Amino acid sequence: MAFPDTQVAAEVDLYLGDTLGWVNVLDAGDVRHSVADSGGGITITRGRPNEGREPDLTQCSLVLNNAGGRYSPRNPASPYYGLLGRNTPIRVRVGDLGAAGAVALSGPAKNPSAVTTPAHASLNTSGDLDIRMWVRLVRWATGDFFELVGRYWAVGTERAWYIDVDAAGRLGLTWSPDGSAAGRISRRALVPVPSVAGGALAVRATLTLATGVVRFYTAASLAGPWVQLGADSSPAGATSVAEAPTAGIELGSFGGLAAAPAAGELYGFELRIGGTLVASPDFTLMQPGQTSLTDAQGRPWSLNSSAVVIDRGARFYGEVSSWPSRWNLAGTDQWVPVDAAGITRRLSQSTAVTSPLRRTLSSIDPAGYLPLEEGTDATRPTPATARPTTATSSQVTYGEESGRLPGSRSVAKLTATSSITTTVTPRPGSSTYSLLVFIKLAQMPAGGDQTYLRVHWSGGTVARWDFQMSGGGYRWVGYDQGGDAVSDHNFNNADNPPDDWLMMYVEWSRSGDTITWQPWVANAGDPAFSTFSWTYTGTLGHPTRVEVVGNSDLQDALLSHLAVDNERIFLSADFAAISTAYAGEKAGERIVRVCGEAGIPITFWGAPDDTAACGPQPIVPLLDALRDAAAADGGILLDARGHRGLHYRTRTSLYNQTPIPLDYTHISAPFEPTDDDDATRNDITVSRPDGASSVAVQLDGPLSVLDPPAGVGRYTTSETLNVATDDQLPDLASWLLHLGTVDEARYPRIRLNLAAKTLAADQALTRQVVLSDTGDVASIDGLPAWLPPGPARVMVQGYTETIDGYDWSIVWNAAPSSPWDVAVVDGEQRVAADGSTLGADLTSSGTSLSLASTTENGPWTTDPTDFPLDIRVGGERVTLSAISGTSSPQTATISARGVNGIQRSWPAGTAVDVWQPAVSAL
Repeated sequence: MAFPDTQVAAEVDLYLGDTLGWVNVLDAGDVRHSVADSGGGITITRGRPNEGREPDLTQCSLVLNNAGGRYSPRNPASPYYGLLGRNTPIRVRVGDLGAAGAVALSGPAKNPSAVTTPAHASLNTSGDLDIRMWVRLVRWATGDFFELVGRYWAVGTERAWYIDVDAAGRLGLTWSPDGSAAGRISRRALVPVPSVAGGALAVRATLTLATGVVRFYTAASLAGPWVQLGADSSPAGATSVAEAPTAGIELGSFGGLAAAPAAGELYGFELRIGGTLVASPDFTLMQPGQTSLTDAQGRPWSLNSSAVVIDRGARFYGEVSSWPSRWNLAGTDQWVPVDAAGITRRLSQSTAVTSPLRRTLSSIDPAGYLPLEEGTDATRPTPATARPTTATSSQVTYGEESGRLPGSRSVAKLTATSSITTTVTPRPGSSTYSLLVFIKLAQMPAGGDQTYLRVHWSGGTVARWDFQMSGGGYRWVGYDQGGDAVSDHNFNNADNPPDDWLMMYVEWSRSGDTITWQPWVANAGDPAFSTFSWTYTGTLGHPTRVEVVGNSDLQDALLSHLAVDNERIFLSADFAAISTAYAGEKAGERIVRVCGEAGIPITFWGAPDDTAACGPQPIVPLLDALRDAAAADGGILLDARGHRGLHYRTRTSLYNQTPIPLDYTHISAPFEPTDDDDATRNDITVSRPDGASSVAVQLDGPLSVLDPPAGVGRYTTSETLNVATDDQLPDLASWLLHLGTVDEARYPRIRLNLAAKTLAADQALTRQVVLSDTGDVASIDGLPAWLPPGPARVMVQGYTETIDGYDWSIVWNAAPSSPWDVAVVDGEQRVAADGSTLGADLTSSGTSLSLASTTENGPWTTDPTDFPLDIRVGGERVTLSAISGTSSPQTATISARGVNGIQRSWPAGTAVDVWQPAVSAL
């Protein structure tokens, strides 16, 4: 429904349980549409208010008519009685924004394929291939290969075809006539995929079997029209494509290569074989929360666990935490002012301090779990299981912090007579059980085998397992009800000694009447582990109780995190990571993992593995752990706009963006440049928790620490960032100094009235503006003469959006985007010419100039292949066609003056630099 007097097809939906689902309360006439009417209309605030690094809460304010107490949660007469409450889900949508739904392509590399469909006879290739995919990517040229789609399993002869993108952003089609890796054929577009503002693009690859000719195309969407990307790829001659009868199709990536997955959003896919459409999933039809769909050809498509459906038409997803009733004195008007917020509001109120180990282990809902992180006055351990279990102990000291396991708040200290017992929630019938415990002895065992851990079982051939240690190794013995050994095995402890933190993990699994049990042993932080696998014949049963048994070797030993479950707890590759609190983990992958442990949907703009390496995960509340990782990377963590969850924008996704192309006529007041020191930071110290620090200072130039007028004086700041190593600190300090010394005007507020004729006339541009989000870039051209020369390139830090009966406007909180334009191979940026000046006066009509350079930097280039070269003379952009001379001063030939609209005379000594000085990315 549109608001009265507007064409804004808005809706405001409340989620009122599974029966009613999303109810459009705007369509019911319950949303007050006028701002002047008791604060009506819809106001949404999102992102950062300025260049500050921490986004504010995403909030949405509106007013609901409450005649008859319709929106009073405790009013039995309300049709929504029992359905309204604290944190009722709410969303605001605006139709006609292009793709309504999308699948976020942002899963970690270890689980890459976002969407899959299983093998089917209709997918077997017996005709010409025509593969089409509609996506929005962070960037097409990433400097590395990434995967888009494939029917390509790297086993046997299951390799059919795939599409990837190379480091330069060029599409490639690879196919195998016989299904083998050796027989595959590849063809690649000779030109890269064009960069488009907003990033949404459909790509297509065709293969004609009779000739082997490959063609690539692009379009705005799957509807076309299609424009060929470069020339035909060289023919391979008559060819064929393997049928790969058991291989399905994987979108967003595929399991056949080691390349990275795509990063962005997936809207649709089409596959034609011999001209027949055999698959066509339309992900724009999906709603948040869906995990599968069936296409028009009957093919089922399933999302993996890390893929999230987002609502592209959404302006806000959040929760209503309270329903305050308001009325006038006469009682003739009743309303509820709604102040909804994204889930970070709720998460920020969750102050429980949880260790990384406990957070990870609790997320799997173990059948038995003792974190052993109690305080120093504790007399027994506290189980951390969803269902009640009991635990007791004797002669155990809790709250030990000296020598604690990284990732644990504290540990338990044992004696020779200690005992700890915990029950295990019965979960019979599983085919897999596992146990994990961390232990550290004060010294190596001196004698023979001594039992330190005992696991009791019910309903199986083995009734009790004893875990033992000796001076020479580890031993596991399984006994039946009569006390006879059913299985008895051991191995040497030389590679994994128990006088360092030891991870002991054992897994039992059943196949028929064969029971396989496998122990893994590793020291904390060591990726090398010892493992063996043994079997016995019988029944498995299930664990019921675990006991820690004191002995002389356990005197002063430390114990931490004892867990039992009816499934696999960890893969061996995770041992080193968990034992060190995930030290060295990429920031994006930490955010993915922690959100997964907490059950929070998370989407990305950027690749999770293309982020900074972090130090150990801190022992802090959940939201603080996420923000700690985001700060280490330098990205932006905020509420998701298209689903009820979180969204992370990586630092690298902010680099070198194609801007939204705006004109001065598109914007409304306020649009006022500000030259102030609000964001100036020219003396930066960056430290690492419990590590070193590094300092970066701007020593010269207009924003240096020099006293005015030579500089601006000293602006000192310090940051503590949880990065993995001290070696990262110098680059971090230099990068933050770069961000804090941007010498250009700021446009802190930019208003775009979406109903204005100049903007409304261009629907495609309007859509780009509406879909813009925190971190996106816009370029505003056609600036009037009284403003600094344009275009004004800005990065959206956040925005305030207003939708009411008379207005639909977005006010961006903006900052200069230039710091994020970083050097790339073969890019337009050039090495900065620090200290260069005009060697002589330059008149307003001069066609050559004198370049004086410093001895330190040396002369300017004279290589003809480096021209044309744009330089900055004072505030004028000048294009050079050549430079002659090998020593300072040199003579430069000018081919264009006033490229940026400024052309005037400049005196000798005026600063000269390349127009786009190269800045190294962090």
